[in-house]
Amino acid sequence: MKLRVRHNSIRFRLGRSEVDLLQRGMECSETIYFPDSKRLEYVIQPCSRETITASFSDQVIRVEVPAQDLERWGASDQVGLSTEIHIADEPPLHVLIEKDFRCLDQRVSEDEADSFENPLERHPGP
Repeated sequence: MKLRVRHNSIRFRLGRSEVDLLQRGMECSETIYFPDSKRLEYVIQPCSRETITASFSDQVIRVEVPAQDLERWGASDQVGLSTEIHIADEPPLHVLIEKDFRCLDQRVSEDEADSFENPLERHPGP
């Protein structure tokens, strides 16, 4: 799972195995370790709510996604799920969860074995 943070948005890119875990009702997570025993963990997990929620506590970014949305998303060609979470007196938090597609230009330093087939590989442009 990849995490991108920019302005007031968080974007996750998930491989096939991670999407599969979520579809089976399990969470997926990653941890970034820093010196002095510091860490940042990010978690996506299914929930029974009707909307996507996000929280940050004890060095953990946690995003909960309705289980039914995860099941439909994983079984379809839909690229991602997104929401805008309104926060009093602050700009809204944008949350985007996407399938991680293989890059069109091969990257030597990146393992893409768990990535989804890039739709542009099947339907090249003009």
